[in-house]
Amino acid sequence: MSRRALLSAAALLAVVLSASACPPLPAATAAQVNEAVAAVDDAIRRSHRAVLENLVAPDFEQVLGNGERVDRRRFVEALTTGPAAQFNVSRLRLCGWHDTAIVTFDAEFVVGDEATRRSVSTFIVNIYRRQPLQGEPRWQLAFEQIGVRR
Repeated sequence: MSRRALLSAAALLAVVLSASACPPLPAATAAQVNEAVAAVDDAIRRSHRAVLENLVAPDFEQVLGNGERVDRRRFVEALTTGPAAQFNVSRLRLCGWHDTAIVTFDAEFVVGDEATRRSVSTFIVNIYRRQPLQGEPRWQLAFEQIGVRR
């Protein structure tokens, strides 16, 4: 099974399984993952391309609610071109195993220009992978799946 297929399967599994099926992360690991999540969030809010590129794994893949697949380049470009993203995050939960963390949360996005502005409610599953980069391990966003609530 390819890494992408494995990540896709893991994301779908995270949505289907109850929270008790995915073990809580050790406190130190949870703190590292929370830092990575906050850094990605901040880079997206500020449209900061260089920071976001550093936080997203080279083989990153995103799956949108309509099944469309987005690679790393398109993901970073979409989030750093044009006005900064406006969103609120709630119900963030972490769990995982060893070098893999699953982060689930609700996000409410504001989309459109002033005339067509509206809110879009989503449920997002992110998979972060611990990478042994330049001495100290760090967590990178490796996969994202978005479900739009109607």
